[in-house]
Amino acid sequence: MKKATLILGGSRDSSNEFYISKIDEADYLVAVDSGANLLFEIRILPDLLIGDLDSINGKALIWCKENNVEIISFDTSKDETDTELALNEMYKRGFNEVLLLNALGDRPDHFLATIYLLYSYSEKMNVLIINENLISSVLSGNNLLDAKEGELWSVLPVGENIPLVSLKGFEYEITRKMMPFSKPFGTSNVSKSDKVAINTKKGAVIYFRWLNK
Repeated sequence: MKKATLILGGSRDSSNEFYISKIDEADYLVAVDSGANLLFEIRILPDLLIGDLDSINGKALIWCKENNVEIISFDTSKDETDTELALNEMYKRGFNEVLLLNALGDRPDHFLATIYLLYSYSEKMNVLIINENLISSVLSGNNLLDAKEGELWSVLPVGENIPLVSLKGFEYEITRKMMPFSKPFGTSNVSKSDKVAINTKKGAVIYFRWLNK
């Protein structure tokens, strides 16, 4: 499985040690616009810099150019976010798994847009948001996931259809229950074992697994 790691822009949400550990696991490293600023600070060159380059600082951009990093730049007048452009490029290059680091940032609107993108690409690639405290991704169908007893989990509907959801291995379990967008009862559940099942029909959900809550 080919794995790419994307470093998004915005405020940091993890330590340098965490970023470095995840970067070391990647087959391919992408700086999404000002994500290059973070990589410049920890002195790890990306394989690719992509975006409209409107928020990367000058030193980071020069550093990438001087070290022959591949750069794909876009005009600032576009319909896609830089994250969407990066995900589309990873799909075209045949990556199966994509980790999004630094995704939470300080812009709730940007984070919500990223969640929508997780749904848009969920049938094409396994895309996960990861930081020191959180793992999040979009699921459909039947899924058995790793967990630890006592973790906080939230499961919420996402996409175009209201899903039928079954949850097993949690304090609050449900079986084929409709999970409407207007009734977010899937927040703040607790895992009761080292495996949890999240199964859906007719739609999709996004889960938030809080590692240190």
